[in-house]
Amino acid sequence: MSLPGLRLNALSATYTTTHGFPLYSHRRISIRMNKSAMSHVYPEFLLRRPSLIRVGYFLSYISQFRKWYLFPTLRRLLKSLPPGFISVDAGCAEGQYLFPNATRFPDATFIGLDKIQDNIDFCNAYAAIQPFKNTRFQQGAIEETTIAVPADIVNCIGVMQLIENDEQALRSIHAMLRPGGILLLEVPVNGTVILPLYKWVVQKFGHYETIHNRQRIYKPDELLAKISGSGFTIQKVEYTYGFFGKLGHEVFNIPFMYLVNGNLLTRFFAWLFMNILLPLSVILNAIDYCTGEKKNGNSMIVIAIANAAQ
Repeated sequence: MSLPGLRLNALSATYTTTHGFPLYSHRRISIRMNKSAMSHVYPEFLLRRPSLIRVGYFLSYISQFRKWYLFPTLRRLLKSLPPGFISVDAGCAEGQYLFPNATRFPDATFIGLDKIQDNIDFCNAYAAIQPFKNTRFQQGAIEETTIAVPADIVNCIGVMQLIENDEQALRSIHAMLRPGGILLLEVPVNGTVILPLYKWVVQKFGHYETIHNRQRIYKPDELLAKISGSGFTIQKVEYTYGFFGKLGHEVFNIPFMYLVNGNLLTRFFAWLFMNILLPLSVILNAIDYCTGEKKNGNSMIVIAIANAAQ
């Protein structure tokens, strides 16, 4: 399944992040094993029961605070586009941003790009079962991908910090967009940790980004300068994960990392504590969501407009 005009020049450098999608199975990992990789294996029964996939999307939405901002923002931007628009999800993973919007905008075309072939296979299989007739998925590198028909919007969520040549990736995204097209970018910044236990658990086990060789922890001004230097005009910047958001994230993810990495008994207790702590995490995230400016937050959402090529 491919979109006419989508040309992939290399399959080497796109990185994607899933940030705890709860339906994956994982093999044990250790931060001391630099070459280890987190395994994403989609159980086949999910494709026979698509409703469970939608449940997974919902649980992911509840537990991942940034989505409280990103889903409404992305939907508002898509509504502002003319009918028949083209949307690209650069680093689409298992399609949790793409599929809900493909349902809501059936006349538009949604293209998902990802490095990991398992993600592409899963998305293609899920799209065929539903079926989605307005989606296309291709394995490829953000830095190396061009499309013949310019897109109206590109969203790139939780990916840029994993790409070695981030400025080339931003230039490639700019080339995908028509002049005046929209970039929605979310990137972790600052990297502040509140709980010593969370820091210790990350050092012991690692997490998705450390396992996938996170290239950098951005400072906001550094990232904004790179975006502007790649042919974009910054339209809006929003910070998330202030103090209470960080605390909620850490409280929930401590048992989650034990669930991923522990033995059978450890996983049982980790699952138990996750269920106990999830309401607290949601409350802390809600407090953070309702508070004011979060300039020192750990996540930055940027909306930028593609300037015409010089």
